[in-house]
Amino acid sequence: MKKLLTIVLATALLVSLFAVASHAEDTNLALGRNVETAISEGNANLALGFWDKNYLTDGLVPVFAEGEPNQDRLGWYAGSPTQDTYITVSIDLGVEATISKVVLLGQKFLDGNNVPNTFDVNLSTDAQNWTKIGGEVEREGPCESLTYETSMDARYLLITITKMPNIADATNYYCGFGEIEVYGTAKGDAVPETTYSGKNIGNGAAIGVWLQGDNHSATLEFTTAGGFKGFGLPIYWASNANVPNGPFAKYKIELFKFEYNPEYTLSQAPVKSYELDGQGDNNPAFAFNFDEPLEAGTYIARFTITNFDEILRGKMNGQGDDVDMTPYLVLPKMDANPDPAKFVFSTADAFNFYVVGEDGIETFYLANPDNTDSPSQPTTQPATQPQTGDATVAMFAVIVVLALGAVIVFAKKRSF
Repeated sequence: MKKLLTIVLATALLVSLFAVASHAEDTNLALGRNVETAISEGNANLALGFWDKNYLTDGLVPVFAEGEPNQDRLGWYAGSPTQDTYITVSIDLGVEATISKVVLLGQKFLDGNNVPNTFDVNLSTDAQNWTKIGGEVEREGPCESLTYETSMDARYLLITITKMPNIADATNYYCGFGEIEVYGTAKGDAVPETTYSGKNIGNGAAIGVWLQGDNHSATLEFTTAGGFKGFGLPIYWASNANVPNGPFAKYKIELFKFEYNPEYTLSQAPVKSYELDGQGDNNPAFAFNFDEPLEAGTYIARFTITNFDEILRGKMNGQGDDVDMTPYLVLPKMDANPDPAKFVFSTADAFNFYVVGEDGIETFYLANPDNTDSPSQPTTQPATQPQTGDATVAMFAVIVVLALGAVIVFAKKRSF
């Protein structure tokens, strides 16, 4: 009996230890959490369709050994005009936890050579007082992954980058990661949050949709089922005075909330507007992010060359006779025109475009053939659109009523 009791107690102890170990198993607390980036000078988030800051926590780990990496979500990329920089990448895990390790994964793209040269990895419980747990100094070459172990309690992760790798073009140095993982044991339930990522309206990025001269503007109407925090073009081409093939193009992108009809919508003030001084192809990037998301609904995006009538006289591409050249902007042509019930273009060919939209929505872009607001949103559109003629009639009626009133008052005075 005593021997049996001993066996039972030992078994119970093993079961309890197994349960505790299972409960204490580390999980990736960064999975699905929002990522914030900032930079002293340059672009902290080159959201060009393939890259976006929130791809760092999407769980799509880059493949290095066998197979191909995910081709749509390669990770995060930033650009700085100088190699010495100051970039921050931060994540709120949503709950305090005992952290065991932080893992930084490189991108299969460039075999991880674009992992930053010099950076620190910091943790904090309050996002104010930080403790460094690791980092790299003058790191060079390929990089598949970097791991920094710890045992401290924290809720916030902060990576501070002070030097870019030797990956550069004529204008910028570039750095990036493929994924960030933070393993630990949470001390409660994480605060839920909405995540956003780039959503292209289709495929394709070929030279094709030209804006130049009198044809210097293009629009796209679309409807979303969820909110979005940014928009842009995956790539574009523009005139370059240094080639030369025209004056440097100045252009802007405007976003309008749909009201009544396209003509009325485009006559109103845009909800977002950005102006750029172009320096040639894809420079600077057409990628914009908002501090607060816009609600789901119908929008019109308009691209416009603002100096379309400027003339540069010279030899086109440095060859031949002198000619008059005007600025141009070429939007990325899609492989095939998308569903006309979902997207309305002012151009003959469809051009690719993306928004940084809310995740977790099965069909993000909605059909909207009646040019009404998103079916998921309550409509505030009046039964009839105000017209100039209606206003004129109303004003005339007011004048008539005032005149009749004056006549009656005058008649009453005469009667006394």
